Amino acid sequence: MPASTRTHILHFLKEERSKGPLLYPTVSTISFFDKPIPIEFILERVQLILESNPWLTGRLVTNGVGGDIHLQYDSPVPEDFAYTQVEMLSVDGFVKSTEYAQLVHLIKPHLVKIGAMNTNKNNGHLFRVMVVNGKALVVSLAHMLGDGHTFYQLMKMLDVRDSEFGIRALVPERVVSFNSTVQEVLGKAYYQWLPRVAMPAFKYLSNTAVVPFEGKIHKVNSAVLAGIKNSYTNCNYDWAFVPINFRGKRGTDGPLDKHAGNYWIETTVTPAGPYEVRKQILNPQNGIPQSQFPSSNDTMKGSYAVITNWSSFHHDLQLPNGLTPSLHLPIFLNPLPSEMAVIFRPNKNELAILHLSRTKTLSDLFILDKLRPRRSWS
Repeated sequence: MPASTRTHILHFLKEERSKGPLLYPTVSTISFFDKPIPIEFILERVQLILESNPWLTGRLVTNGVGGDIHLQYDSPVPEDFAYTQVEMLSVDGFVKSTEYAQLVHLIKPHLVKIGAMNTNKNNGHLFRVMVVNGKALVVSLAHMLGDGHTFYQLMKMLDVRDSEFGIRALVPERVVSFNSTVQEVLGKAYYQWLPRVAMPAFKYLSNTAVVPFEGKIHKVNSAVLAGIKNSYTNCNYDWAFVPINFRGKRGTDGPLDKHAGNYWIETTVTPAGPYEVRKQILNPQNGIPQSQFPSSNDTMKGSYAVITNWSSFHHDLQLPNGLTPSLHLPIFLNPLPSEMAVIFRPNKNELAILHLSRTKTLSDLFILDKLRPRRSWS
């Protein structure tokens, strides 16, 4: 190892250490372009991103079985290191008209693995960029390194418009005070209720071995939605987790946009009308912890889900010569301990929902029966 090379140890937040290795799914997306992607530009940009953010080249390390997990990385990043992080792939059938579940199946072997599968590995990538068949850009990030906000901050750095976006160094060192912020925001009642969630979550996860876990994309038709939403005056689930990006909520004392990591808080939503649901989501942010949670019976036997909104993170990526994606999709491939809905933008003008479930037919949980499914995006 050259004398100028330094090894760094980055310690994770409490929630990252306890849940991240097994429960955090990889953060990955596909962006389809109608013209060939400039490979040399991608390599140059990724090299600059890595030089400014060497923590992306690190590896997850534990101190023995059950030991504390941390990130170990070296700096500076060697020249041409991007060639180890960027891969050119040829995958038959990987086109935007392919069914979503098949797209995930085709790209799955090449994506970053979840934390537990990447621990103590010398050759495990925690950040990868792939150009597939010349016209699809796939970016994959270990959730242990960062959340959706972190991911899209990195996506912006791939943009050719340096004056607006450009390469910058995110701050990987964790804001330690966020550990106490999480406990304060969620409140005592939440931590008394949370252990009840373990059994249904484990049961759901175990059942994925019997009934395959799958995802389907639904475009949100705003006109249709406006016409039917008055008919839906109450939530159709017994409870749900809604992750909220907490950057900027505590001023300069808490995490800000520049901080890489997992700075989201999982608020709990229970059956209520739209106004009350908004209060359930906003109250913890305003210093009012939730005090009412589902009964033991509803927690164990009721319907539940994780609902996450990526639409506010969306970045309309632009490559040289004005090249922009014609379709952008999130990728989720790991079995999850619940149903899940991801609200996202397939392009800057549209909204869509990715529904992830182990059931073979979509439930009414997210009212997708009234929205027109989109089998392909050609």
